[in-house]
Amino acid sequence: LEYTAVVKVTWRNLQSGRTGSVTVPGRAPSVRWQADLHPGSGPVAFTIHQTIGAMAFVPMVNPKKSTCSGRATA
Repeated sequence: LEYTAVVKVTWRNLQSGRTGSVTVPGRAPSVRWQADLHPGSGPVAFTIHQTIGAMAFVPMVNPKKSTCSGRATA
């Protein structure tokens, strides 16, 4: 079986107020993904929304959702 994943990263540059989001769809034998953000310099708050399900006869069987957030300095 393969996994289907949809990951959405939303971010806000706390210095400039600039915001954005990136959606990363994927399908693979293991769950892994990478998102490239371009928030500019300064502290950035981000939230990751992830939905993962098994790939079988339909795009996503038994999807599981998770969310996490954090901060980084770009």
